[in-house]
Amino acid sequence: MEKNYYDIDGFSKIYLSWRENQYSANEMVEKPNILRLLPEIKGKRVLDLGCGFGIYTKLLYDMGASQVVGIDPSKKMIELAEANKENRNIIYNVKSAEEINYISNSFDLVISNLVFHYIKDIKKLFANINNILTPEGYLLFSVEHPTSTASYNLGWKKEDNTEEPIYWCLDNYGIPGERQTKWMEHIITKYHRTIEIYCNELLQAGFTLQYICEAIPNDEDIKKNKDLKKYLKRPLYLIIKARKN
Repeated sequence: MEKNYYDIDGFSKIYLSWRENQYSANEMVEKPNILRLLPEIKGKRVLDLGCGFGIYTKLLYDMGASQVVGIDPSKKMIELAEANKENRNIIYNVKSAEEINYISNSFDLVISNLVFHYIKDIKKLFANINNILTPEGYLLFSVEHPTSTASYNLGWKKEDNTEEPIYWCLDNYGIPGERQTKWMEHIITKYHRTIEIYCNELLQAGFTLQYICEAIPNDEDIKKNKDLKKYLKRPLYLIIKARKN
């Protein structure tokens, strides 16, 4: 992002309360799918790109990773991660995903949670990730589903009387590029890419696709949070697991 809103007090507080909600889409839909797609972690070296306040770094360390490194461009998020890591041997650095070409370590897994749609040059990023992975190392990442990033300005078509979502208005899906959306009272810049673009850029960067998940809520999720039901109409997240050739 051009401006790091996560270092603004008001923004970061709202974000933290949202991410700590056990009934949020992140907790109920995204995280379980990320965890089920993880490769073997025990004894492995892991890099978390855009680690935020350390949700996945702590989980991966507790699952037996031998080394966990988390990087994030937000100083405030890294400070929170450091304060909450307790006695875990996790290394945190204030660094953006675009700066990983300066990392000399090699990793068995690079994981990233809802970061890559902020990155302008995905081709370069995938190449840099491939370079720091060990032979047959893994990349596992999630992004907002491209049906969402394509047309933020249109949103949901709703019933006139009940405001019940009828369908998601999709436009310009086949036109990749910059998109702007309002999030927590700020205008945020993201980059729309089709599923085809994500997959082909991975292949060209030297990866083999292992799994593609278009994450949607299940019946149990909807019982706990009825607002998730609308995401049966369009996927919430695109999650891709790839292995270095």
